[in-house]
Amino acid sequence: MAHQLRAQSIIGFAPLVAELGGDPLQLLRSAGLNPAELERPDIYISHRAFIQLLEDAASKLRCPDFGLRLLDRQDLSVLGPIALAAQHAADLREALDCFARYIHVQGSALRLYLLPQADPGQVMIAVDLRLRRQIARRQQVELAVGLAHKAIDLLTGGMCKPLAICLPHSRIAPLRSYRERLHGKVLFEQPGAGIRISRQDLDLPLKDRHAELAAAALTYLQSQYGRGEERLAVRVRALIRPLLAAGRCGVDNIAASLAMHPRTLHRRLAREGARFDEIKDDVRREMARSLIAQAGLSLTQIAGALGYAEQSALSRSCVRWFGDSPRRLRQLTDASRPVAAPQA
Repeated sequence: MAHQLRAQSIIGFAPLVAELGGDPLQLLRSAGLNPAELERPDIYISHRAFIQLLEDAASKLRCPDFGLRLLDRQDLSVLGPIALAAQHAADLREALDCFARYIHVQGSALRLYLLPQADPGQVMIAVDLRLRRQIARRQQVELAVGLAHKAIDLLTGGMCKPLAICLPHSRIAPLRSYRERLHGKVLFEQPGAGIRISRQDLDLPLKDRHAELAAAALTYLQSQYGRGEERLAVRVRALIRPLLAAGRCGVDNIAASLAMHPRTLHRRLAREGARFDEIKDDVRREMARSLIAQAGLSLTQIAGALGYAEQSALSRSCVRWFGDSPRRLRQLTDASRPVAAPQA
């Protein structure tokens, strides 16, 4: 089933395009979106079409920081009842738990996880787009991470100071665009997208706490969408990606992150018809396809990001997954890229 996204996510798009001298209606139609339908923020649109819309706007308007600029025109209201429940939680931990449980209501491909780091004093607020077929999504990733950054800043009244902002792609916009909007060291070409914070910041109280409003919003979300619990295989998959590069992606670490015994993890995955090794291999395959396409990464770096001690292990896996070596796959990817027009 195609992934859907609430149309409210497009708030601010038309005035930004107009300000940059473009035609928002033409861009919307080119992406396969009906401008008339977008006047109803409660409807859902194709998430892939939205991602394509952002990429097209950035390219045609020659605005590489389009996603970041769109962030300037959005706030937590784009998340509807999820934001209301999170805003009135007791502390940042509870608010993030609310986002993690219900962010799929905003978009069926969106996921947010709280992941342990090699440094026990840090955690990662990981943002993920669960799209099986790889498409250019850099603008959407920067918008999503930026909105998560804005959320924790607003919720804590600026008390939570991000240690690092992690983006999985190379830099696409001037550094000042990132620095103006993302407070913290911005790291590019990372294994996953997200925001690294101090673990103790999870206990920061929210400045606008209102228990009755939080309860009402949660009651509404539960009545409409259940308790927001995901299949265990989905949660395991999300944990594997950031822990691969850290060399901590064994079943023991994954089980500990989920507060269960490894045997319990294997047993519960089996009930869902899944196996840990197969999930890990599938995540590696998806990451390899994406990382190989990034010309700035060496094959040694890619092997490390996938948790391989040797580049030869990456080569063997690529032959098994794709029928070709990683070097040959990169050559094919480079050959398929359009040649840039010469600068005047």
